[in-house]
Amino acid sequence: PHAKTFFNDYVYPIVIDQDITENITTNNDDGSQSGTTTWSANYTANYHYVSNGWRPGYRFQTVALDNAVTIDDATLSVNVASESGAPAGTIFGNDVDDAPAWANNAGPANMTPTTASAAISFNNPGARNTVVTSIIQEIVDRAAWVSGADLALGVQGTVASAFAYVWDSNSGTPANDPVLTINYTAAGGAPVGRLVGGKLLRGGLLRGGRLQ
Repeated sequence: PHAKTFFNDYVYPIVIDQDITENITTNNDDGSQSGTTTWSANYTANYHYVSNGWRPGYRFQTVALDNAVTIDDATLSVNVASESGAPAGTIFGNDVDDAPAWANNAGPANMTPTTASAAISFNNPGARNTVVTSIIQEIVDRAAWVSGADLALGVQGTVASAFAYVWDSNSGTPANDPVLTINYTAAGGAPVGRLVGGKLLRGGLLRGGRLQ
């Protein structure tokens, strides 16, 4: 018999879930659309505009997620430079296998939205984080989704209240850029388990070197 340790009492299969961070790589990939027509990558030099007449969109290229991976959590982070009236709306994904570049008459208002959505707020200057887990899951579950495809998120419908200026990816300050952070488990995987009293039990995930 052996002593019970972390190393010899694990439960197979052991799956370590992973994190990826997606950044805006092209100036045109974040901006806002006026109504259903004009796409503007830069409303002003360093910002895009959010209001009931201008709805933002964010496109992330070559997203390294295999088809049907399990999205444990996903967060879209944007930085508000200034705002008035705490504008808020609803964000969706572009429900396609490979999201095309934004363009006039091909912006957030024109995309085919995912069934999943999330409330997004642009209130108060600083970082605004929106959980988009169900949206990303719906997109990667598409039959023809493949790793390396492009993924886009955009606001549709009414934007409540007044307006906000949101830092754009060409602002020159990377810390202010829109970012999509995704934690996922490979398709067909199983959680590694939870360490209790020196024994690894089922039901948790090994995340960032720590069992959860």
